[in-house]
Amino acid sequence: TYTCAEGKSIVAMFYPDEVDLTFNDERKLALPQAMSGSGARYANADESIVFWTKGKTAFVTQGADDNMTYKDCVAD
Repeated sequence: TYTCAEGKSIVAMFYPDEVDLTFNDERKLALPQAMSGSGARYANADESIVFWTKGKTAFVTQGADDNMTYKDCVAD
């Protein structure tokens, strides 16, 4: 579980090639692993939703403008 800024949270279940995410607004997503220079990166086909994690931190970007919708996330 990641606790994020603005009272948000994400539960992440990691598998060898994907991550299953449950957001505090009850949305659920399965994202395949994507290319990353550092850390782990998971994205849908058009990369409109991207989940990045490195160590105990994570964030989510959404939309064509890479709006950071979940930020400053830290694993509990």
